[in-house]
Amino acid sequence: MMLCQGFCTQFLNECGASLMMPPDYCNVHSQKPDATYCYPYVPPGKVMPSAFPLLDPQYPGLMNGLQLVPGGQAWWLVNQAGVIWQFPNDPTAAALTKVFDIVEKTLFSGELGLLGLAFHPNFAANGAFYVNYVNLGMATVIARYTYDAADPVATVNSEQVLLTWLQPEANHNGGWLGFSPSDMATPQKAYHDLFIATGDGGGADDNHGLFGNAQDLSSYMGKIMRVRITAAQAVGVAPVYSIPADNPFVGAAPVPGQNVPLPEVYAYGMRNPWRCSFDPQERLWCGDVGQDSVEEINIVEAGENYGWRSYEGTRCNLAALAFPNTGCRQPYTPPVYQYCHADYQLEPKPGQAAYARAACKNQKVMGRSVTGGFVYRGAALAAELGSAYIFADYEDRVLAAIRYDDATATWTEQILADGTNGLGQISTFAEDADGELLLVSYNPPTIQRLVCFSCGAAAAPPPPPVMPVAAAAAPVAATAAPVAATAPPPVPAAVTASSAASSVSSTYTTYTTAAASSTTATSLGGLL
Repeated sequence: MMLCQGFCTQFLNECGASLMMPPDYCNVHSQKPDATYCYPYVPPGKVMPSAFPLLDPQYPGLMNGLQLVPGGQAWWLVNQAGVIWQFPNDPTAAALTKVFDIVEKTLFSGELGLLGLAFHPNFAANGAFYVNYVNLGMATVIARYTYDAADPVATVNSEQVLLTWLQPEANHNGGWLGFSPSDMATPQKAYHDLFIATGDGGGADDNHGLFGNAQDLSSYMGKIMRVRITAAQAVGVAPVYSIPADNPFVGAAPVPGQNVPLPEVYAYGMRNPWRCSFDPQERLWCGDVGQDSVEEINIVEAGENYGWRSYEGTRCNLAALAFPNTGCRQPYTPPVYQYCHADYQLEPKPGQAAYARAACKNQKVMGRSVTGGFVYRGAALAAELGSAYIFADYEDRVLAAIRYDDATATWTEQILADGTNGLGQISTFAEDADGELLLVSYNPPTIQRLVCFSCGAAAAPPPPPVMPVAAAAAPVAATAAPVAATAPPPVPAAVTASSAASSVSSTYTTYTTAAASSTTATSLGGLL
């Protein structure tokens, strides 16, 4: 958390000598210009509403995941240390119940820990759910468990590992898991596809091997992966998954200098995809945390390269120019939207001003660590936010929406709330059965409801969730009534190596962009 400049300067002047503070203290602990959120701040009258106010004193902290149990009766809340808690889908919920505990096998520190949860579409019948966690050997584990409501120990002992790989460093682990809406709506079908988001393995510039992990098709890291799970594989032992025949790198020849591409790979070139979701058209949206200057929002398609370690958004990662096998020379697919670090946008370093103008375009949204969200399909704010993509910046406490404007072929942005409204550091979003969004705050630990403080009368929070009348465990997607969506925006075409090399600014012509993330950000322990 940063100190507001005025407060920091006064504090240094009055207390610096007695506390033996260095004269440049405020250069380190205060951001110039001020971040959207800094200490101290005085919230105005409009504050973010709690979704479950009776739970606020009980939340365990370290909250980085929230999923509605298929059927809509309860929520599962993920604690990064390795615990999942359950509570009723009721605004008067007053108690948390522990349903899953793998603390003893989870390495928790910084960005390590229990990082992702997905229910199998047929969870009501087979009890299968999937998690992404880092084990004590610092290996990522994608595993299936079978839920036993009467015996939590049996649940933990039911582990079946799908995938595992060593993490070279302690950050950039990704963590999101998910099934598509159509899969969730058809629990009895013969198979379902699980998508898995992974980070590049950590450190600056993905400095791993000749290509970096994100560009190496034989590495699990820096990828979106897709595996197929048949009805039998969801309940049986090995093999617990198979490969979709149309995965883009099935049977592909190796890239010179790399091993055979992994058939699980669906898309690549990711740095640290932090939360993804499907929209009603089944497009996969992912927020990808940047390094020094630019944050990304991508619509992920099969076989596409999203640029990292060569590109941070549409900005050439200058450190990558020294890498012989990547640099800023290969084709890639730019993000549909990007935003910048405040210091990069407003006070770029010498020689960077032209690049900053091209990337940032003087946008209002700025920050340092994107949290991917959802395309809004609820009813409460449909007139104001229908079909807008809602996302957050964890570090600078910004909640924002973007919409595609067909007339100008650009994205328009809107800041909905920020730290001055009591917005927490949003680690993840969740969607209820009616398409309304919940915001999970890591700091302070709370769950907030989506509001829009820049929407006039729409600032009032939507109605609280209502317990379903029927007890039958119907899949969430089957009960949702999505708001009619506008025509989906086009996914940007891949930028060719020649166009990227000839003019960095040429890659910015179609999309508006705005603020970013840094290796110094304190997201989920300081390393996003």
